[in-house]
Amino acid sequence: MRYYIILFFVFTITSSCSKAQSKTKLNTTEIDQKLDLVKKGKVIDYNSWLVTNKKDTISFKEFQNKWVLIDFWSTGCVPCIKEFPLIQKFYEAYKNDIQVIAVSVDNSFKRYMKGYRKYDLSIPNFYGGYSYSNPIFNLNIQKFRSNDQSNSVRYRTSVPQYVLIDPKGTIVDKNFPKPSSQEFMKLINKYVLSKK
Repeated sequence: MRYYIILFFVFTITSSCSKAQSKTKLNTTEIDQKLDLVKKGKVIDYNSWLVTNKKDTISFKEFQNKWVLIDFWSTGCVPCIKEFPLIQKFYEAYKNDIQVIAVSVDNSFKRYMKGYRKYDLSIPNFYGGYSYSNPIFNLNIQKFRSNDQSNSVRYRTSVPQYVLIDPKGTIVDKNFPKPSSQEFMKLINKYVLSKK
């Protein structure tokens, strides 16, 4: 009789709208260290990067000294898509006061491009790289324990998610209200417009 033992260890990133597997192999301690760097109140690393639809990589430094609102989304996320008209309207009205950017957390550039072409946003729209090496991507990662008997630690993307960063690069709010909520403009006024 032959016995086969197959062992594998995979960190899974699950989105509220889609599921994917991380391409980066790190242990929980290493991931936790990276997530500690992007907590509320921390200053974002301006060497963080984004990928354009032409596959060019740009530094987050391009947004230095500006208020930035990041709209994290993924191609299959229906709640994300429902918010697009509202975030676009906001972007057009307030682009001189705050830089709005859309960042896809899709698990591949090809999938991002599918959504990019389909929804044709006027907001600057980027791919987050789907890698723990990118602090921008890590802003969207949440840690949780699975409900099964293993009680194992998992990490997931969570979309839609809106993150507000001040002109000094400080992460002000990682759970900013969605544009359709009543709180959205109240907090924009509180943090951004009242400071002008």
